Amino acid sequence: MNIVTKSRARNGQRGNVMVEMAFSIPVLLFLFLGTWSFGYAYYIYAELEAAVRTGDRYASLITYDATSTSAYQAAVQNMVVYGDPAGGTQPVTPGLQSSNVNVVVGFASNAPKTVAVSISGYKIPGMFIHQATMTNKPSLEMPFMGHYLP
Repeated sequence: MNIVTKSRARNGQRGNVMVEMAFSIPVLLFLFLGTWSFGYAYYIYAELEAAVRTGDRYASLITYDATSTSAYQAAVQNMVVYGDPAGGTQPVTPGLQSSNVNVVVGFASNAPKTVAVSISGYKIPGMFIHQATMTNKPSLEMPFMGHYLP
């Protein structure tokens, strides 16, 4: 093989590398975006779990006044959404609202026995579309240990 044919073969391979790279970049891009999207959804779900845990802990320790159950529920919902029973402006996760928080008080012998807090109707935001809609997840139930005012 002479010098001219060797240089022609090398020049032809340079084009192959560019074609292979052009085919592999979209695949690598989709793999990266899929991994990022899964990680972000997992992060948001972990934030929701922490918010539900905080809200349920708060709900199980405060005074439950039977004459103003809506105030009790609003305080617990604000604790889950904003991290403060008085409310706030910035939710713990993007798009979370008080209407997404369910608060259920279980009674035994006409007194509160358990408090359950869950998230419903919340859509985990994604890069292009919403990834999942929460239906009673995450949820937590704790025994009621606060004061009861009948």
